[in-house]
Amino acid sequence: MADRDPPSRRPAPVPSLDPAHALPNKDGDFALLNKQLRACFVCKLVKATTQWMDGGCDNCRWMDMSDMESLDQCTTTNFSGLMTLMEPPTSWVAKWTHTAKCVPGCYALSINDEMPRRLQESLENRGMRMHR
Repeated sequence: MADRDPPSRRPAPVPSLDPAHALPNKDGDFALLNKQLRACFVCKLVKATTQWMDGGCDNCRWMDMSDMESLDQCTTTNFSGLMTLMEPPTSWVAKWTHTAKCVPGCYALSINDEMPRRLQESLENRGMRMHR
């Protein structure tokens, strides 16, 4: 009995990660939203799928993302980390991650997928180099 914590000192129970037991909140289900986030292969800008379909990439305007097939060629759901840039031109983080000329927004720290060959060829034809 000595190894048991008194009731007032027990840690709070960990909430269930099961969506059926999740408490509703006004911001929606972050886990569900996270599955809909995509990162641009070129600039690493992160947006929801619907935002990509509606407006394309704010940094890479030359890329066509008007349908799901082209969206799959230009973006990926397989990325790690997330950073938010508020003032890219003056941010040391933006300079370090080569995003100082990008628009303010959320960016992936790294892309975990290989860039599709068609997109690589398009970048080469434009004389663009990738910073990885």
